[in-house]
Amino acid sequence: MPPPSKPLSLPSDYKIVRRLLSLLRTSPAKWHLHIPSIAPLLSSHHLDRFLLSITLPFSPLLPKAPSLPSPTLPFRFITQLSPSLSFHLSPLSFSLLYFTLPSNSPRHLPLSVFQSFLSTHSNLSPITIFNLILKTQVHLHSPSFPLPLDGLVHAYLSFQQPVDACHIAMLSIDHSILLKLNTFSDVMFSLLKTRRFSLVANLFDKMLERGDLGLRPDEYIYAAGIRAFCELKNFTRVRNLVCTMEEEKISATVAPYNAMMYGFCKNGRVKEAIEMKEGLKQKNIAPDEVTYRTLLYGLCKEGLFDDGMTLIDEMVKLGFIPWESSCAVLIDGLRKRGQIEEAVELVNKLQKLGLIPNIFAFNTLMDSLCKSGNFDEAELLFQKIRGKGLAPNEVSYTILIHALCKIGDMEKAHKLFDEMRDEGIRAETIYPYSSLIHGYCKKGNLNNAMDLLRESIRNGIKPHVSTYTILMSGFAKEGNITVVLDLHNEIHSVGLQWNVYSFTALICSFCKVGKMKEAFKVFDEMIKLKIAPNEVTYNVLIEGCCLSGDTRKAFELFDCMAERGLKPDNYTYRALISGLCSIGFAPKAREFILDLEKNNKVLNHISFSELLHGFCKEGKMKEALSVWYEMEKRGLTLDITSFTILVSGLLKRTDKEEVYPIVKQMIMSGLKPDVVLYTSIMCAYFNEGNVTKALPFLCKIFAEGIIINEITSSVLVNGFCKAGLLEKAEWIQDNYVPNEVMCGTFLDHFVKGGQLDKAVNLHTTMINRSLASQFSFNMLMNGFCKAGKIQYAMDMLACMEAMGLKPDCVSYTTIIHGLCQRGEVKRAIDLWGEMVNKGIKLDLVAYNIAIHGCSAHGESTKAFQLYNDLIRSGLRPNLGTYRALFHGTFLSGSYKEGRLLLDE
Repeated sequence: MPPPSKPLSLPSDYKIVRRLLSLLRTSPAKWHLHIPSIAPLLSSHHLDRFLLSITLPFSPLLPKAPSLPSPTLPFRFITQLSPSLSFHLSPLSFSLLYFTLPSNSPRHLPLSVFQSFLSTHSNLSPITIFNLILKTQVHLHSPSFPLPLDGLVHAYLSFQQPVDACHIAMLSIDHSILLKLNTFSDVMFSLLKTRRFSLVANLFDKMLERGDLGLRPDEYIYAAGIRAFCELKNFTRVRNLVCTMEEEKISATVAPYNAMMYGFCKNGRVKEAIEMKEGLKQKNIAPDEVTYRTLLYGLCKEGLFDDGMTLIDEMVKLGFIPWESSCAVLIDGLRKRGQIEEAVELVNKLQKLGLIPNIFAFNTLMDSLCKSGNFDEAELLFQKIRGKGLAPNEVSYTILIHALCKIGDMEKAHKLFDEMRDEGIRAETIYPYSSLIHGYCKKGNLNNAMDLLRESIRNGIKPHVSTYTILMSGFAKEGNITVVLDLHNEIHSVGLQWNVYSFTALICSFCKVGKMKEAFKVFDEMIKLKIAPNEVTYNVLIEGCCLSGDTRKAFELFDCMAERGLKPDNYTYRALISGLCSIGFAPKAREFILDLEKNNKVLNHISFSELLHGFCKEGKMKEALSVWYEMEKRGLTLDITSFTILVSGLLKRTDKEEVYPIVKQMIMSGLKPDVVLYTSIMCAYFNEGNVTKALPFLCKIFAEGIIINEITSSVLVNGFCKAGLLEKAEWIQDNYVPNEVMCGTFLDHFVKGGQLDKAVNLHTTMINRSLASQFSFNMLMNGFCKAGKIQYAMDMLACMEAMGLKPDCVSYTTIIHGLCQRGEVKRAIDLWGEMVNKGIKLDLVAYNIAIHGCSAHGESTKAFQLYNDLIRSGLRPNLGTYRALFHGTFLSGSYKEGRLLLDE
């Protein structure tokens, strides 16, 4: 604590004070010339006496202060002098300096006095500082001298220290010192901002207790007190305060009532708040904008949005303009409740009144419209944003981009993304990129998705792990393990953490290509890293095991799920049922279903459809129909897939009459047979050569306006060609876009019929339309060889290679077989050597043809060489191989070799 100011000791101290007073009289422009010489002589008591001379000019103990042209000169003088002093001003000096300023001074001048005081005494507590100020009366020997406590309080408030300011205010009441009402009010509202409600209540009560001081709270202090007691949920006290305020006839303004209504609204008592607002009329108090905004907040908080819209209408009629935030709250409230039409109607109404909700309200409304499937309305609202002077932001664009990606309109989504950047709106977050990446992955356009990931990284936007897992899942579905592994490693390298989804995507990629050993290695690594697998992880592994035929391991994983507390679902059951059915264990699959149902597991139509498919595949149609009727009995959804599975199974039977009732039942259930179902039925009848039964279903396709796909048109062409109905087949070809299968059917028909000219012409057309394939060349070469036109076949082989199509084992074997039949064994052996040198994989059929050709034409040695090559390749000879070799040994008379071969 600074020492008390000492009395002046004549004559030196007196002279120094007189010198300061004299310097004050000079021009402020010259002060800087004199301050360096006088500052070293000064102490705090000199400045105390200097300021006392100005504040108490008639004291006989002090030098007489000069008359000053401006009352702010002492403040300016001390401000300029302070940096040259080696000590801080005393509390008395600060207090006196505060009073040198006239009452009409700019607010910042008196405030700066005590701001400096607090800065120089920052280590002292409020009570210590209060006592220092209090002692100035002692130094002055004047108990009636006013204390500058209002200035001290406001200095604390300016430093964001409302609690310290409150302590000074309470100490002043304890010492019977009266502060200004606005000082108390400022303290209380500052405390409310920092949620110090108990302190506000305590200060308010202390003011009421000391009514003897003349403290009479005004309506603003009552408003602060009411707000505090509302926050403390003391509503009885709140009502009592309002009654007291009204009894004492405190100036009637709406402020205290607004505070009370806000407290009631915040605590879910909006109806009481509305009653209070209605009661204002009897008190001749008019509600203001704050009243309506408060009530609107309360109504929205309680979900009373219809009342909120009525309140806005009332506001507008009274000439009040709803605040933008209030409109946004109401629009968002309607949106959350699902009243999208009402929200849009309100937006239109507000726009007609010239009121534009903020961009947040528009964004939330657009988001709801998109989520409820009203994309066109969302897009229209987006256009309105621009038309009303609001600038769409990144969130606005991202909402629409996400919606477009969800419905699969990637072209429009990407166009909107480009438009956003053209507007100068830079993507600051990964969200628009993630939406586009997800959309492209769903469409199978993984290159575009990968490009967007790289672009986001180049632009300094760090992807989320979810962005990587979306891409990983996309590439995993294609079985592209290399890219999935690269992305998995990249997650770690960019500082992100692997999670269950990234590991599951990696496991899925290995399962898709049947690499179960690697999949389980990743699974083990996941466990070591303490990343807990979820249901999806197990489902992926179970399905992978089932697809690879390891149902035993799949069921071990199923048991492991239960041990880990994970809940299998119909995705799990479907995979296991499918796995059992795929290895011919459909009855076991049925037993599994019965066991599940004993444990109260509910299976859906997908799981039952797998069992249905399993029985159909095994030809057990009685059991399949039993499953079908069971599905009907359970009320399970019988979708188009279920019907198609059953019909396909029934079509394999000789008696196909049961197909018709099933199709009829399907139509009666509201499902329309699709092109896949009709194609399956026609294909079955065509394979029997029963065109008459197939044609009615073709008529149904035309009558129902079903679009014929490539598979259907190929089935029709194949069926008509087999039946010799070439005109009908050609009509299909002429009216539908030819494809490789359709053309191949015609080609096969021409080759088998010996119409090689037509076959060549058709194949030329196929080449021109890029429909020619390895299969079509092989078919035509086979036709030439059968017709003895070996050179034509050789020419086709050369043409095939010139087009960039690689001949396979069938291509060469076809010509080798033709050469052997003509006895041109040497040319056949040369062609065999050419095939081997090109690294073409040989099969058993190729070896048998070559061995037979050599044996039949006396090249027994070469035949045995080929046999030895066959053994070394890992292939196993069959009866045809040995028959050809025996034939060769018989022709050449090599009986010894024949006996050895027989022993082998």
